Formats: sequence, structure tokens, C-alpha cells
Amino acid sequence: MRNLKIVFILLLGILALCFSCEKNHLAGEFLLTDEMKAQNPYQKGDSFKLISNTGDTLSWYVKGRSNQVHEMLLGINTKDYYLVETDKASIDLENSIEYVTFYLEMGGQLTSSRNYIIELYNGASGAGFSFDLPLSKESTPYVDSLYVLNRWIMDVFINEATSANKLYYSTEFGIVKIDFSDGSYWELEKIEWADEN
Repeated sequence: MRNLKIVFILLLGILALCFSCEKNHLAGEFLLTDEMKAQNPYQKGDSFKLISNTGDTLSWYVKGRSNQVHEMLLGINTKDYYLVETDKASIDLENSIEYVTFYLEMGGQLTSSRNYIIELYNGASGAGFSFDLPLSKESTPYVDSLYVLNRWIMDVFINEATSANKLYYSTEFGIVKIDFSDGSYWELEKIEWADEN
């Protein structure tokens, strides 16, 4: 009888282990489409220069671009997860004493509805701009054209999310212009693509 109790306890232990090792469950996917990824024109090795209304210049270079798919848990006490893809370009200020990195990142957001965004933000402060993806003239504020680089750039999207600043962004050239509330601005003066098509 004593052996039967030991066997019974062992069986209960094995069953408990089997049920506690429940498999993970994929609850959804937030993967970027090729169209969304193409709306970030920057690749590793690209460089661009912004000029201010006072003639000062800032030279930037794209340190790298990465694409990753992450598993994100749905909650603390669950094994349900989402697959979330991010595509991120790291943009550094050249020849600067101060380390300044901006990131142009696109990815899915875990909200009640499927939502994708593209963000430009300062790595140190977190301050920045964001747009919903995919960028389109039907759903994103834009101007038909903006005169920069001694030419007209067509279909420039505008972010006025912050009352102080305004970002102009092109899917062909990236950051085109940034306006500030005091009337000052930085605009694209030059861009060099690492891999010319």
C-alpha cells in the first residue's frame, strides 16, 4: 500500500509538470510590409547635411539599419505572445563633441487595433516625432511640394504633433526640414546615398 501511495504521488507530480509546461500561443503578428519599410529611405553609410536659417550646418551619417522580429508577451501571467517587427536606422551627428544619436524606427504597436508607426526620436531624451504607417496622402497631413536642395520635392509629409516644432518628411529623401516655434529652421542642404541606384 505504501508503494501505491508513492506511485500515486509521482503520477500526480508528472501530470502537474505536464500541464504547467503548456506551449506558447501566438496571439497575433505585427509585421511590416515591404511598402512600409520602403518609406524609410536611409541605409547604412548614407549621409546628409542640414543647414539652419542662420547658415550653421549639421552633418549626419547613418551608422546602421537593422530589422528584427521580437516576441512580446501579451501580459505578465500568460504565455501568449505577439510577433512584432521593427526596422531601425541609427543616425549620428558627425564630428560632434556631444554624442547625439537619432533613430528612425518603424514597428507595430500593441493596441486594440493593428497600428504601425514611424518615429524619429533623440536617443538620449526620447523627444521626437511620429507618423502612423503606411504614410499616405489620404491619412497623413502633407504638402504637395517643398523647395529644398535647389529643387521641388514632391509629397512631403508633415508632423505637427508638438506645438513647438514641425517635421517635414519625404519617403524619397527622409528628413527634409524642421521648423521651430521661434521661426528658426533646419533644412536639408545635401544628401549622399551610400549605394546609388
